[in-house]
Amino acid sequence: RLLKKAQSAQIAPHLITQVQPHPQYPDQRLFVADVQESVRLVTYNPGSLSFHVAVDDTVPRYLTSMCVLSDGDTVALGDKFGNLGVVRVPANVAQSLDADMSGAGLQYERPRFGKTHKWDTLCAYHVGDIPSTISACSLVIGARQVLLYTTLLGSVQVAVPFVSKGDLEFFRALEMAMRKLWKPVSGRVHLAFRSAIEPVKGVVDGDLCETFFKLDYDAREKISDLVDRTQQDIFKKLEDMRAMFAF
Repeated sequence: RLLKKAQSAQIAPHLITQVQPHPQYPDQRLFVADVQESVRLVTYNPGSLSFHVAVDDTVPRYLTSMCVLSDGDTVALGDKFGNLGVVRVPANVAQSLDADMSGAGLQYERPRFGKTHKWDTLCAYHVGDIPSTISACSLVIGARQVLLYTTLLGSVQVAVPFVSKGDLEFFRALEMAMRKLWKPVSGRVHLAFRSAIEPVKGVVDGDLCETFFKLDYDAREKISDLVDRTQQDIFKKLEDMRAMFAF
């Protein structure tokens, strides 16, 4: 039989679905996903043989998948309502945990809301399908890592992080122009769809941007004027983004 060293019924109030260790401190920090209460950062104190929930979420996410990124403070999440999100440990909590690995000092701090500290939401995006797996990997030799996630209906999608401010401003401008001039067949407002459950945040819709290829010449010319780029520049930018990170 295995020797029980520690036990806590307060880590996950409903049902634990996934447990992933911290990349740098696997013996002292765990990321625990609950079936209804999102993900929690749990610290283990070997001196008192006890667990402590250091960070939890303000949104009751019904998680289906998660991936802890290499920095150890950021987690990518997917829930059963078709949302993809990225959350991060607040900076002050990360500093406290670096100073005290057991996280004992956080038990006596009083956060502004609730009994525990809350995740900082970096990204929120409605995929429209249930993410079943999420992983951080590099699809091109020598390229930066991307978030590769699969969905219940069988699609494989990639979320690419922006590093250049110029690229971010360009794709944001292209997305805004596409929202104004391109109307989906269903007639649904694009922004309302991507914010179906939670307001979209920190994400540019690549599927919408790539719809630029399918438009006729006049529509592409109007969008080019709004973006203040030529059609050839937009084509090249979209193709370069695929070639550098995906295929």
